[in-house]
Amino acid sequence: MTLTLSSYLASILPKAKARRIPLSGQFEITPRCNLACKMCYIANPGSDYNPASQELSAADWIRLAEEAREAGMINLLLTGGEVFMRKDFRELYEALKGMGFLIKIYSNGTLIDSETAAWLGSIKPFQVEITLYGASAETYGKVTGHPEAFSKAISGIDCLLKEGIPLKLRTTVVRDNYRDFDEIARIAEERELKWGVVNYIMPVRKDTGRMSETYRLPPDLQIEYETGVEEYFAGKQEDSRQSLDFEEFSNDPYAAAPDEQLNAYKCLAGKTAFWITWRGEMTPCSSIDETGIYPLRSGFQTAWDGLKNFCDLTPVCEECVQCIYREKCMTCPARLKLETGSFDIKSSYLCELAKRKSSIGL
Repeated sequence: MTLTLSSYLASILPKAKARRIPLSGQFEITPRCNLACKMCYIANPGSDYNPASQELSAADWIRLAEEAREAGMINLLLTGGEVFMRKDFRELYEALKGMGFLIKIYSNGTLIDSETAAWLGSIKPFQVEITLYGASAETYGKVTGHPEAFSKAISGIDCLLKEGIPLKLRTTVVRDNYRDFDEIARIAEERELKWGVVNYIMPVRKDTGRMSETYRLPPDLQIEYETGVEEYFAGKQEDSRQSLDFEEFSNDPYAAAPDEQLNAYKCLAGKTAFWITWRGEMTPCSSIDETGIYPLRSGFQTAWDGLKNFCDLTPVCEECVQCIYREKCMTCPARLKLETGSFDIKSSYLCELAKRKSSIGL
């Protein structure tokens, strides 16, 4: 029997989870972006501070990666902001690639031209994932503030495909683009690409100062949209889609059954996965930006031990645990903290979504 990469990773995950080995790291290497998406939880082009001057250097990220590799990291996600905004991205990527990691890159695709794609094709990542914010210049104008970004994103996608780079698409659903679902599906289908939907828009983190949740769909429209998504994918092969809001081998909210949970987190955060912010703070995931844990100061292993402890001490929302709609709910401690300001207070928005899903059997 041939052991595929996916089956190998799946086979080691239970042991890594039991021993709490950090298999998966997510490096948020910049908050800067060339777009101005209304719902973005991090990028803030209009800010009066200079994020480039506060970002970790390439040398810092390389040092973190070396220490994380010693601790067991195999999978590495590079995200932002927009990663190609960094002038030293190639230097950083080539160093990380040379360490043997399975590297996934998140990008909006608009800064990828034929020359950039050719460079990336010469040292292929495990995967590049491009977020489409709509299927027209008009929608892109509404969502990102840059109508021209649509054609640039499509061009970037096609350049990557020409180089044979493993590619996946996704879309983040908001009020201004939910009607573009069919056309986004067509774009993916024409290129025979896997794709999926990020169906939860979280409130922004403290380092931005904007209100992204005002752009997410209200519960009734959200459920209508998700019903359409499910119906669309029902007739497709299982491997033609990416699960809603799913991070493979990292922060899948359904990776652990309730009786397997070590703490309040249902996902793999603090079990086999971690996030490092652009300022160098280690957190469970992108939703939490304040832990006081800095691996560049303490050393990676000490920071990882601190993150495990942080997750283990995170209080559980007892109302959520006892709720009859729990299996239909997207709740987690990080989302509750963003929604309510507390890890253990239920969110009215998430509650309403769960009730509506349950009522229609979604």
